[in-house]
Amino acid sequence: MSKILDLAKNFEQTSNEQAKNTEKAVSNEFKEHEQRLIDLLNENEQVIKTAIQEQNKRILQTTLKTWGIVALAIIMTLAVAWGALAYQGDRIQSNLDEIATQEARIALLSEKGGKIELQQCIDKKNRKRLCIPMNKDAGAFGNGSLMIPMGY
Repeated sequence: MSKILDLAKNFEQTSNEQAKNTEKAVSNEFKEHEQRLIDLLNENEQVIKTAIQEQNKRILQTTLKTWGIVALAIIMTLAVAWGALAYQGDRIQSNLDEIATQEARIALLSEKGGKIELQQCIDKKNRKRLCIPMNKDAGAFGNGSLMIPMGY
């Protein structure tokens, strides 16, 4: 019986060693597999980071182009508005100059009888004639044929 006991002990010892060896082999394989997965994950992480960076660069370029176009449109609009305002300002100044000239002429004409009202009259021969009202209160001059017009 001692041979069976020795065989059993020997078998148990061999089984325990095989179990330990199997456990170590499985553990080593598991660690290698785990390391390969970690390496793959790191590689994928790097690929994804690179893709995100490239996408961000494209988005930045697109955004800069868009804002550049918007800024250019705003600048062009301001330039056109400034041109229109400059043109209108020039026109207003020229109109003000013309009004000042006309007011000076009106003042000069007023001094020289510009307030005289001209009317159309029909004479005895049924012709249209230019007439002015006369200020008879001012009297006659010369040989009596000259009089001062109304409004002068």
